[in-house]
Amino acid sequence: MAKWYRRLADVPNVDYGGSPGIDRTLLPEHNATPRESTFMLENRQIESIMWKTGDVSTSAYPCQRWRTKVVHGETAATTTSRQLRECLELPGSVSAYHFIIQQGHVDLWSFRLTEPWVVNEVEKLCKLDISLVMAHPEPFQLNDQGFVYITAFERLIKLYEREGYLDEALEIAQKAAKLGNQQAALNSIQEKIAILKREEIA
Repeated sequence: MAKWYRRLADVPNVDYGGSPGIDRTLLPEHNATPRESTFMLENRQIESIMWKTGDVSTSAYPCQRWRTKVVHGETAATTTSRQLRECLELPGSVSAYHFIIQQGHVDLWSFRLTEPWVVNEVEKLCKLDISLVMAHPEPFQLNDQGFVYITAFERLIKLYEREGYLDEALEIAQKAAKLGNQQAALNSIQEKIAILKREEIA
């Protein structure tokens, strides 16, 4: 049966202790459970998870459907961050959490010029997404064609390179290469580090 979790913090081998400042018991569907079933289609066993919301059944996880309310005094960036943290406290799957985190750090990045604090938040989110994907790569594998493109790798590599943290950029690029991502970036960083070492010796 397709695997689902009550919250991101329940996903094994992912370093996430929960969303600070969020009381998940106040969120609708925080305790929801799906109807799970299997059926045969063209000699294949299909696994199904359906969630009841009002009079409607849907395959979309609660974490995918939740939309927060804007709080008076919040900026757009603050609301975006809270929306993300609330979603991660609701039932979902590894894939669902990945796409929520990915969209969250993409959206927050757009506020970096007016609200510089989001840069640190984006770094944390990219690390979290990479941790999730590396611990559970199966949903992101494209049969024999490698893995889907993970935005967090590129974002973090560029961020570290721009700040001059080549060792950190190298570490992320090496992880990305294991999933078929960012091979060109890995080669470029390795070349830059080699040049710096030659200059130090000279």
